[in-house]
Amino acid sequence: FKQRALNLAKTQYEEGAIALNALTIAENDVKTAQSNISSIETEIEGLNIALYGSLQYDLGKYKEPEFKLEYKAIGSVNLDDKYRHEVNNDPYIWYLEHNKRNAKFNIDTYEFNNPMSEKSYDMSILSLKSAALNLQNTKANLKTTIYSRYNSIIQLENNIDKLYESLDEMRDTVDNLRTQYEYGAISKYNLEKARENESSIKGNILKLKVQHEQMREIFEKPYLAPEYMVS
Repeated sequence: FKQRALNLAKTQYEEGAIALNALTIAENDVKTAQSNISSIETEIEGLNIALYGSLQYDLGKYKEPEFKLEYKAIGSVNLDDKYRHEVNNDPYIWYLEHNKRNAKFNIDTYEFNNPMSEKSYDMSILSLKSAALNLQNTKANLKTTIYSRYNSIIQLENNIDKLYESLDEMRDTVDNLRTQYEYGAISKYNLEKARENESSIKGNILKLKVQHEQMREIFEKPYLAPEYMVS
């Protein structure tokens, strides 16, 4: 996208629409983007080496990461069924239920196991109530999180659909401007500006698709982003 902006800037400069300084800025933007890509590639390589080293794999044979984006609408989901499934399989919920059972066990066996303990019976009761409350609140938060994430996914899909409509319109505009340019009715700048807008819409669609994929992942596996946990 920075390269597309540079191409436009070159056309503007050739037609006297911008100063040399603006063209230089566009050129530097391309160099900065290329540098950022190189830095990220180096960081990814380092992370792969660390990962494969931790797993005791052959460091010389790790696979380069592949960018793969498969956009698919989430469709209709029974959120109540989704919640019931997750609440029975979530590792954080399991942990809190385990804490509650431990607190209940400590109450049931208090007089046998804690006769000389500094922790009073009332404090043990309080621990049980706290564990039960944490479990209850976390379950409620999990349900809210599931509904909220699903709603966010639907909103992303609606925005993507709108951008596709805008892209179709922009493609028609580019085709019309290309014809006008070929007949000398407009300058190359007008055509390149429209093509830059087309690229910008494509970029926005890609960004939303990446967000959509990330949101679907944490919707399908809520524990990957356990914001529902009670602090």
